[in-house]
Amino acid sequence: MALISVQYLGQLGTRVPSREELDAAFLKARQETGPRDRAMQPQPPQFVTVAPAQLPWLAKTAAATSHGRVKVIVPQVSLAEGMNEAMRQISDTHPITKKPLYFVIIHVSRQRGTEFCVVVAGPIQARMLLESRFSIPECFKEISYQIITGKVHLLHTHFKRNSTENVDHDVLLDEFSNALKKNVFLPFNGKKEDKIAENLATSMTPHSVQNTTPEEFKLHPVQIAVAMKVLSQVCAIADSDQLALDLGRFSKVDLLIITAPSLVLHQQTIERVAQSGLLVDLGLEENSTVKAAEKYVMRCDKAPDTQTKFENFVSRVKAYPYTLFVLIQDQAHIDINRHSFGAQPLGLADRYINCQEVLKSANVLTLQVTPTPYVLQTKKSRLPPQNEIYMPTCVNQMTNVPPPEKVYFGLQDYIKTTEWTGRLPLLRYDPAFEQAADTLLEAYPRLYSLIIRTYLLIRQYTSALMSLSGIKGTKQETTTEAYNMLADMVNLPMKNSYGKGCMVLLRIPSIQLALLAHERLRSVRDKLGLQYRFDVLLSSMTTEFSLDDHFLSRLQSWHGRDKTWQPKTYEDLADLPCIMILSGQHTAGETWPKSLRYCDLRLVNCGVLDRTTVEQEIGLVCQYIDIENIHKAVTVCELSEEEDSDTDDTEGEEGEPEASIPTVPGNVPLPGPPALEPIAKSSLLDGDTSHRDTLSSHSQPDMSSKTQSTPMSTLEMHLKAPVDIPLRDPEPSHRIPAMSSVTDPSQVKVEDQTSESSEDKNTFADSPPPVLRIDWKLGTDEDGDEEEDTSGMDMKRLQGTPPVILVSKAAMCVLKPDAHHSADRLTYFNLPATRDTVWVSAVHPSLQPSMSNEMRSLFYRQWMEPKNYHYDYERKVENTTQPHHPRRLLLCGPHQVGKTGAFLHFARVLSRMLIRLQEVEVYDEEEINLEDIASLLLPPPPPPSPSAKWPDFELINQMSFDATVHLGRLSQVSPIHGTNMKPKSTTGAVERPTTSMMMSQYSAHNAFHHCDQCQHYKDIQLPEAQQARTHRFTFTSTMYGEDLEMQFVIPPQQEKHFVFNHSTGQLESMLLPVISEKGPNAIKTPIFTPTSGRHEHGLINLFHAMGGAKHLHVLVVKQTEMMLYKKQWPNHILLVLPAVANDTGSGAAKFFIKELAYHNLELERNRQQELGVRRQDVWPFILLLDDSCVMWHCHDAGKQEDGKDTLVTLREVIEHVESTPKLSNFSMFGIRQWTSKNYTRSMQQNFSRNHLHNMVFINVDLTQNVQYDQNRYFGEEVDFNMRINSSKFVMCRFNQFSVMMKHINVGGQKEFPIHPKSGKTNQEISPQQFVCAPDSEDMTPLMATPQYLLEKYLSCMSAEKLFPLAVTNPHCPVLVVDYYIDLGPSVTVHYASSKPHSVNSEVSNLRFSGLLLYMVDSFVFAEFLKEFKFMSGAKLCLISPDRNTLRRQVVRLELEEQWRFRLRDEFQTANSPEDKPLFLLTGTHVE
Repeated sequence: MALISVQYLGQLGTRVPSREELDAAFLKARQETGPRDRAMQPQPPQFVTVAPAQLPWLAKTAAATSHGRVKVIVPQVSLAEGMNEAMRQISDTHPITKKPLYFVIIHVSRQRGTEFCVVVAGPIQARMLLESRFSIPECFKEISYQIITGKVHLLHTHFKRNSTENVDHDVLLDEFSNALKKNVFLPFNGKKEDKIAENLATSMTPHSVQNTTPEEFKLHPVQIAVAMKVLSQVCAIADSDQLALDLGRFSKVDLLIITAPSLVLHQQTIERVAQSGLLVDLGLEENSTVKAAEKYVMRCDKAPDTQTKFENFVSRVKAYPYTLFVLIQDQAHIDINRHSFGAQPLGLADRYINCQEVLKSANVLTLQVTPTPYVLQTKKSRLPPQNEIYMPTCVNQMTNVPPPEKVYFGLQDYIKTTEWTGRLPLLRYDPAFEQAADTLLEAYPRLYSLIIRTYLLIRQYTSALMSLSGIKGTKQETTTEAYNMLADMVNLPMKNSYGKGCMVLLRIPSIQLALLAHERLRSVRDKLGLQYRFDVLLSSMTTEFSLDDHFLSRLQSWHGRDKTWQPKTYEDLADLPCIMILSGQHTAGETWPKSLRYCDLRLVNCGVLDRTTVEQEIGLVCQYIDIENIHKAVTVCELSEEEDSDTDDTEGEEGEPEASIPTVPGNVPLPGPPALEPIAKSSLLDGDTSHRDTLSSHSQPDMSSKTQSTPMSTLEMHLKAPVDIPLRDPEPSHRIPAMSSVTDPSQVKVEDQTSESSEDKNTFADSPPPVLRIDWKLGTDEDGDEEEDTSGMDMKRLQGTPPVILVSKAAMCVLKPDAHHSADRLTYFNLPATRDTVWVSAVHPSLQPSMSNEMRSLFYRQWMEPKNYHYDYERKVENTTQPHHPRRLLLCGPHQVGKTGAFLHFARVLSRMLIRLQEVEVYDEEEINLEDIASLLLPPPPPPSPSAKWPDFELINQMSFDATVHLGRLSQVSPIHGTNMKPKSTTGAVERPTTSMMMSQYSAHNAFHHCDQCQHYKDIQLPEAQQARTHRFTFTSTMYGEDLEMQFVIPPQQEKHFVFNHSTGQLESMLLPVISEKGPNAIKTPIFTPTSGRHEHGLINLFHAMGGAKHLHVLVVKQTEMMLYKKQWPNHILLVLPAVANDTGSGAAKFFIKELAYHNLELERNRQQELGVRRQDVWPFILLLDDSCVMWHCHDAGKQEDGKDTLVTLREVIEHVESTPKLSNFSMFGIRQWTSKNYTRSMQQNFSRNHLHNMVFINVDLTQNVQYDQNRYFGEEVDFNMRINSSKFVMCRFNQFSVMMKHINVGGQKEFPIHPKSGKTNQEISPQQFVCAPDSEDMTPLMATPQYLLEKYLSCMSAEKLFPLAVTNPHCPVLVVDYYIDLGPSVTVHYASSKPHSVNSEVSNLRFSGLLLYMVDSFVFAEFLKEFKFMSGAKLCLISPDRNTLRRQVVRLELEEQWRFRLRDEFQTANSPEDKPLFLLTGTHVE
């Protein structure tokens, strides 16, 4: 390590290394000397050492090549002895002795091992390292001390002593001011040298601007995409296992935006909020005004109104638990101090965003927004890494979407311009200024460097203004860069009648130095008579800028405002010619006007360099530019050698020689980005410095007038040479490679430049880079006067190009791309992330440029930890179960990319989503077939009668059964004869109408709902879920004729609902209560929910719907879906159907539920009978509940006119039904489906006797001999209701209750895709192909069950193929026996039951047009069929499971006596033999 340090110091030469460069060098030394396999470990490795006796000798050998700049001292006793010797040599005043710049002291001993240290003796090097150790407050304190003690006067004396001909600026200014004689330069619109009386200048008013409408608030596609990405992450938080956020409980969004303590940013954010209309969209305010927006934007300072705003926010958080509050901290990287650490006002952000009220409130979501997130990405960060959202600069557009109008030009684009060869780069440094500054720094080692650089820069500004005013002899006191900047600012107002110009931003971090600069520049401006040409402003975070009166009136005229208007943001200063001095430690992300043309950052980053500061300062001027400005080409003009030589000697306007431009033969178009070829012979990045002027005579001798040439204005170059700027992604690893700007590089001649000495060849030299000859002529006449028509064009071009940035040489060294890819060079990517964090270990890996944002975040989180004043410093993350705050997010993106618009839009879409989550699409279908049903209804009882709450069994039994189907979704089924259902000629699917309803606190929910209340209901811990036992049981089914196995999956918490054998643990039965059981939570009816394909979307969570009451809920699922439901609903009981039901419809699930329920009822009766309970006292009812039932309503018949329902819980509905008198006499109960479309007389009656759907209570004891059709896919409920009625059982519908059915577009297995079993799966299959002739070679086997194909064929093709005489002929219906089957809306059917003791309607006067015998059983006899009369030509359709059964039924039922059959009348469903197709036989009736 010591040897590497000596070698490195020897290679530095006279160059002054920065602290970051030294740290990077020592880090690399440690990495190379440490073991390779330990390089990634946080603890420092054991370094490889040499023999102690060899180390001093090797170190001195290495230092011998440094030419005396490095000296090695080997003390005998200790390091202190060596340091004493070093100090003695430093203090030696011998004039001949050349003092070393560095002393390396090496001490070797057996007790302490090898020790070494480095003493920096060079004054410039020592100053650099000493100042880099200062904190920002210490830096400002030292500057204040030197200003107060008058040490700045040394610089004034120096320049007065060394200036040309002893010219004093103050003397020249006073002489020039006296010569003006109360005249001033013309403010605007004229020749730049014209002067007028001051009273006339005061009265000059610019032309009014035609369009004063402020720019509308628009969202870029990037902002919309990022807002949706943040919203997606919020949804991910809500869906996570941590249950940190329950979006379902919130119905509204409120917000508070905390800005940095910047007056400008605060006002800018208020205006953005007001312009966006967000507060109106959130329902927080009625009007979107600035005054209304002020309540929701808070500065992070100690003002009383700030504390009041936050206290009000906290009180709202506590008062409104169902409102989701979004706390947004903009510029979150600025104040990271702990509130309890240091002096105020530091730590205010910690006081607000990390207070316990915010951290622990479940209804607060914190969003931190920053362009530089590194200070928040540490080992102790509160932010979960998955909650970081990175904002890109562009998004992929669809092919049919037009390209964006603007593109982002950011830091990486500025860095890329340093490779330009055809024009000056937009990011550069001033070599002349740096050379003069180095000279002064060496001459005055005790003065703070920032003071020297500030004084020097202000003097150059002063010299440039004096030269522009016509004072001779001052041009050499400035530099080309300073002169060009101020020339553009001073001269541009003269080219238009509005007085518009450009802004020059001068960044001075120290407020003391900024005050001095502001005072000096204003004084110089006033003495030069330019006080009406441009303004000099001073601004910082905590101070407001103030304008001169005439400039304020000019702005008011431009904006169309009255005299009371004051500019409050930097954007309000658009087009104002001014020098803006910006002071303060930080910049707060304020948006600057488009008229900002130059950003002077030469006084920033002179001490400590870190990535946050570099990005923050350069990000000041990053912006969106018009896309039309990146498609224009630069033309290289043809000039001969003679023209070249003439051009060098030709003087331009006012006797000033023009800049020399190198020769390029031919007219070479530059179609792509402007000359992005790397510079071949030089790595220099400065501008056109071939005519560089110097500051003082001691650094450069006096030059003639020709050498003091003024190059053409840089701004004019930009105006006349708009170029193609490549659009890039912010990720360095995905950047578009630069295109060559010249088709044939051999055609371009490059001037040879003389390099510097070999000692400094790796640094930036002072010689200019080679440039291409480009025609930079402006559209001016020979006299230099602009045409008035072109002024607007110039302003437009001015605002269409990015500003020019001037940085210090130290910053340029790390920003410039490394042409040689040197691994030793300190680059922008391996700078320290921020000053507020430290490395976990002295040995750590280096950050790679190819890392993505996510990888970079993980890198910082692993290797960086906060300093002791950081608000995350005291956090304990090692032994905590939740190391991060789950409801905190980070939005980061490049500067000025549009993060404010993104998070404002996020709040808007979050509110829309919450409203959408609280809304549910429910079916709103009008009940059909309601005409003339009054005679079937129970007369309404007297209002005071208490019996109106429950049905009277005798009265209901006297009512006729209304077989009319009133449910809207069944409007296309076959009409039932004897009702007012009318046949329809239309067929096909009908769109079911829906409406949006707000969910209530009593709603049923799907798997995406999370809240603290129902957490225990839905989820259990993983170990407990693994303990869920599966119990298999077998029962004999007469329908299937075999023993079938079913399974119960019972979680541990649900075992209380079952009875197990004490010895074997086998499941014996499911507990049933007794009829007389009562209690606050006595829900006696078991709830069965058949569900398929809806493990996520099915409304299975009934906790809120049941009002928290205890109940038994069983999910009935297929074997193929058991694992899906078990994973999604681990705390629910699953009833797994037999394997034969895997491909069946809803009829099979209800069949098995009823079979199991009756089987369990018998088991419970036997068990409880042994305990002394009567068999008839065991609860006989079950509830079949559809998985789309969402909310329940109670309708008061006395308030029918207003049509309003009262929301009730499912628990209230069940308890009301369970309280019905003579309950056991009823076979079924149900409620109606909700609709808002009609309130008929059926709803005026509390009870009716008709079809029941969706939510059905079944008395399994009374209906034990009536079953659902296990084969049915459609219409199983109507079929079951018809069987119940024909069996003389009484069913009742509670009309005062209604259930809302949610529209769920997944699962349910109502429809299946039908496609061929082999071949093209997308082949269209018509219903005619569902059946075919048996053993037909033309048959196409289909991938569908035979029963499904049969039902679809009957509903679609019965009218055309099977029963043509029944079409729209309700008086001659089709007779269906024992089964109601849909034959299409145009075919009327008559239902007849063959069961003994069944009730059928009178048919003596009916002649039927057809007969459908579907799966006839033994109860159907030939004598039964002979009771019915058929018209001539009536059709018969006999359906059986196989061909043999088909023929036996024909013989057994004696069908051949009245029906004629042909061989071609036999069909089968289009299934292969292994799928067991169903067979159909058709015939025609004969008299």
